[in-house]
Amino acid sequence: MTALALAAPAAFPTLDETLAAPINREDWLRAFARMFAPRFEALGAPLPAKIRFSCGFPAGSRTAIGQCWSSDASADAHFEIFVSPVLDDASRVADVLVHELVHAAVGIAAGHGPKFRKVAKGLGLTGKMTATVATEQLKTEIAVVVKAIGDYPHAALGLVRPAAPQGETPAGETPEPTPRTSGPKKQRARQLKVACPCCDYKLRGSRTQLDRGTPFCPEHFVPMIEETSQCAVFLGQSLHACDLLAALEEHGAGFFAARLAEAFAKAGK
Repeated sequence: MTALALAAPAAFPTLDETLAAPINREDWLRAFARMFAPRFEALGAPLPAKIRFSCGFPAGSRTAIGQCWSSDASADAHFEIFVSPVLDDASRVADVLVHELVHAAVGIAAGHGPKFRKVAKGLGLTGKMTATVATEQLKTEIAVVVKAIGDYPHAALGLVRPAAPQGETPAGETPEPTPRTSGPKKQRARQLKVACPCCDYKLRGSRTQLDRGTPFCPEHFVPMIEETSQCAVFLGQSLHACDLLAALEEHGAGFFAARLAEAFAKAGK
């Protein structure tokens, strides 16, 4: 793997003409990586030549603040590094970027194991290896680079909706949340499905509603059951009409009620 062009490890390189004036977030991240490359070279872990940088939410999580994708996942063999848009402090962005660059340098397969730890600590990252922070020494080195390339050109995206200003919402009313993205709305309350064990009659309701009382089927007058609960099994069989009727004929309603109570008790544990 070919390394980036590096200056002498003893000092940070100056920006070349193509990186002289970072104009967006990706340029800034790329410029920082180029200037910090000698620190990786000095530790015997040169950065790969093909790395792309993006400000974006890591795949599969909006709580992760950084992520590095293997070159094996890229159609043109680039490592892909993402820094979360919830960050806008240049120093913090930089130490997250250093963490992700370590992944690129040692390989994704190394995880956060000994190889990763050796390089990360050598650069000045500390703490739990899955959530590192910069030491004071690393913060000082980061400040030198940030001074050269300028502040991070980004304003943080807030995932926590601020409280409504006082006086704008009538007393006792809950303000309607303003959508923060154009994506699908987040489900505010999980709707649980309950079904009649004797027919296909079904209802949906919140946990709070269902805890207030078990709904009954209006046709068969039997308690409805959560489809995902252990109550959906009666004497080892699914609670279909034939099973229910057979159990009633053989054991009587009292036996059925007792077994159903046991099932509800188990599901509640």
